[in-house]
Amino acid sequence: VSMESDDAVAYAESAYHIAVHQKLGRVVAVVEIVSPGNKSGRRDYDAFVEKSVELLASGIHLLVVDPFPPTARDPHGIPKAILDEFVVSGYEATPKRPLTAASFRAKPRTAYITPFAVGDELPTMPLFLSRDLFINLPLEETYRASWNLLPAAVRNAILAGNA
Repeated sequence: VSMESDDAVAYAESAYHIAVHQKLGRVVAVVEIVSPGNKSGRRDYDAFVEKSVELLASGIHLLVVDPFPPTARDPHGIPKAILDEFVVSGYEATPKRPLTAASFRAKPRTAYITPFAVGDELPTMPLFLSRDLFINLPLEETYRASWNLLPAAVRNAILAGNA
């Protein structure tokens, strides 16, 4: 199923992620954190990649953080699959740093990919707001602040693998 430009904007306004709007309400950027469900099957994986490509085609900038190990479907992470849809890329994740964060500028189509590993600090990534304007998102600081806001019982359940 292909999304027209209006459909991509509707998705960006309704899906579970962070959407950045300009003053007049138009979505200019989206931040997506890959979930295990995005990698659980071919259909979910393809839908995530297709949606991401269509957001970019609609002129919406995109930041994708893939904090889960690659699978047979995405041996170099989901951001690499998105990148492959619009450019021939030599990027490959390495076994030592298999996780990825990628910032995609919609026009001109550009990608900034930062690999990382479990235990590394999350990178600070650019989030494009226009062709020439971006802000740096401190992913590690944001993660730590969110973690610290969780009730102790929830943090303990996650650490124990019971969440």
